[in-house]
Amino acid sequence: MVVASCGPFWEAVAANSADGQVISRSGELVRAHPTTSSTKLGAYPTKAQVRIKCKVRGQNVNGNDIWYRLLNREGWMSARYVINYHYVRWCAEGGGGTPGPKGDKGDPGERGPAGPAGPAGSAGPKGDTGQTGPAGPTGPKGDTGPAGAAGPKGDTGDTGQTGPAGPTGPKGDTGPPGPTRDPITLTSANQSLPKDTSQSFNGPACPTGSKVIGGGFYQSNTPSDALLLSSNPDPAGNLWQVWLKTPPTASDNTVKVYTICLPVG
Repeated sequence: MVVASCGPFWEAVAANSADGQVISRSGELVRAHPTTSSTKLGAYPTKAQVRIKCKVRGQNVNGNDIWYRLLNREGWMSARYVINYHYVRWCAEGGGGTPGPKGDKGDPGERGPAGPAGPAGSAGPKGDTGQTGPAGPTGPKGDTGPAGAAGPKGDTGDTGQTGPAGPTGPKGDTGPPGPTRDPITLTSANQSLPKDTSQSFNGPACPTGSKVIGGGFYQSNTPSDALLLSSNPDPAGNLWQVWLKTPPTASDNTVKVYTICLPVG
């Protein structure tokens, strides 16, 4: 560590001294040398005015290795916690020499006394809401309030199961007789029945409002050699249909088919 020698010369340059102020909130110590491990000679409270004679490079204190020598008393103070109002000269003969090389880092100094408490800070943000406390005891039952308005009609429910059949009622009176419906017979014209053939023959269709209930056929030659295969209503149920077959030895013949119809409705 390099500390410039100061003697009577500094009384000659007192006019070039500078004023400063302590900015540490806990005040600042005065040391015998520009290191925090040197003897403690005293202290200045925060915002105290100090007279600065000159400066040198000493122990680095929180990023600042400048130390001020005091004018009006013996001792040194770290520039880290003292602000100067004017230019401060280097502690070198003539005031303009080059500062010496940086010295070794000294041991940490003793902790200074605690400064006065600062003003209270602003209120912090609102904390989270606490957990809900346990429910209180149930209060006494209040009076019954007035009945509310009727709610909307609900949906129709499902249909219930069919109930058991009731007892049979008394027999009603006999109704009046219905109108008499006589069947009608419709006959076709002659239809050719050649020998050695097998074919169907249709009678006339029943008129609208009636249905087929029977039928048959006539042959012009009797006895006939024709063989009856079937005799029944047609699939639609509108007329009578017969199916006949004649052998090769039979004579040519003619057939009439009749349809018996019964009015309905």
